[in-house]
Amino acid sequence: MELVNMISVLMALTAAIRLDVPAKLWARGANAPFATGHPNPFVLERLLRLLTSCSVFCEHKGSPRHFALTTGDDES
Repeated sequence: MELVNMISVLMALTAAIRLDVPAKLWARGANAPFATGHPNPFVLERLLRLLTSCSVFCEHKGSPRHFALTTGDDES
């Protein structure tokens, strides 16, 4: 089961890179709404939430949800 989760994270990360998500988040800043013109924004949100659970991105909850790049610092 853990192997399946690792593969899904790898696929989500590949999709985020192909959609240029990190560059778009960097350009907009930390608390800006994220819209890419994706045909199904709910799919993109789920992808970002999956990567947020792995600490690739961070999420600022609200309506609409906001995502940002992580700093890379250890938060433990």
